Amino acid sequence: MRRTTRTTAMVSLLAACAAVTACGSSTPGSASPGSGSGGGSAVVSTESAPSSPAPIGQSGDGQAAAAECASLTPSTGKPQGDSQKKLPVVITNTGDTACTLSGYPGAQLVGADGHTWDLTRSSDTTPEVTLQPGEAATSYLSFLPASADPWDVKTLRVTPPNTTATVDLPWTSGPVTLQDGATRPGTYIGPVNG
Repeated sequence: MRRTTRTTAMVSLLAACAAVTACGSSTPGSASPGSGSGGGSAVVSTESAPSSPAPIGQSGDGQAAAAECASLTPSTGKPQGDSQKKLPVVITNTGDTACTLSGYPGAQLVGADGHTWDLTRSSDTTPEVTLQPGEAATSYLSFLPASADPWDVKTLRVTPPNTTATVDLPWTSGPVTLQDGATRPGTYIGPVNG
């Protein structure tokens, strides 16, 4: 007896679902007069039609979109901090037009002994930065100054985001603790920020 009652209930439920689906099958953005359940209101879709894409070279607001940066010049600032220092890596738009930059610069330390260390990236979010001609974005290179076993760094090799142009900058921040085999080294590069 229980099995028959359950089966009857399931069939009734499926029939009710089918009836509701049939009544609600109007085209998105339109209402069916008289459909609904006696409340006097119709369901109207508030979805807007998809807008057409902006013409190439323009952003959605009609303004000229900034291109990828082709002329960038990296430099460094003065390190900040005590036990873990942060070296500003400044990337300046030296081109004639505005450009968009996002992501991480490539950063490699080159020791006086010839050893190289490709730095890992932080887990920070990567904002998109628009640079007008002459404006700069900054990425911070966090590093651990040497304590027990100093590694003498000679050069910081920087590759700005989305480019292949590498620039060698002199390293003037003293010896560092070499952790190139560590899973979570204290020396790493952060994303560019405006």
